[in-house]
Formats: sequence, C-alpha cells, structure tokens
Amino acid sequence: MTSIFPEQEAALKLEDYDVSQECGFLPSQSPARAQLPPAFEQVQQAAALLPKWLTTGKIRSLIENLREINADPKNLDQMQLRRLMQVYSFLAHAYVWGEATPAKDCHAILLYRIIRFPKC
Repeated sequence: MTSIFPEQEAALKLEDYDVSQECGFLPSQSPARAQLPPAFEQVQQAAALLPKWLTTGKIRSLIENLREINADPKNLDQMQLRRLMQVYSFLAHAYVWGEATPAKDCHAILLYRIIRFPKC
C-alpha cells in the first residue's frame, strides 16, 4: 500500500507508540497472565467474582469495602501494571454501571488507585 505521506512514513515507527503489526495496540502477551504480588489478591478475587457480584445489585458497597493497597508501582513490571489497569477498569465500570441506577461518580479510592499507576 502506498502512503499518502511518504516523507513521514520513515519517521513514524509503530514500536515508538507501543503498537505492533501483529497485535495492533494490544500487548503481545495477555495481561491476564501477569503474576501480581500477594497484596493484590483481594482485588484480583473481586474482579474474578464480578459476574456473581453483579447479580446481587450491591456491587458498589462490595467495591467500597475493598482494602486499600499501598504498593509502589515502581516495583511492578509493565505486564503487572497492565493487569492492574485491566482489573481496576473492570471494577470501575462495574461500580458505575453495575446497579439499577448508574453512579454519578466513581468511588474516589478506586479512581485514585487507577490514576496513581503510570501509563502502561
């Protein structure tokens, strides 16, 4: 395929944007395979139980009762950070949309945990 901007084609490299020809913007390995430290066990269990919890109609109180984790993101590798972003994104989505009436805001602690981690 011929580019309409051939002069820019040489300057742009997919890997500079963490994009590959094989997987696009998705990682080459699934973040679900990343082993998280034991401190994140409760959060991983919560994400695994989301299908069951969503049927209770009380997902927000369950999420609000998750304990806060004091972990330094600098001690996690890229796949672990991607896994945490995946898990916390599922929890945030469930928090907002998981009950009969959508939440007007996301639980501050959950949002803080998501924002606190650097971009993957």
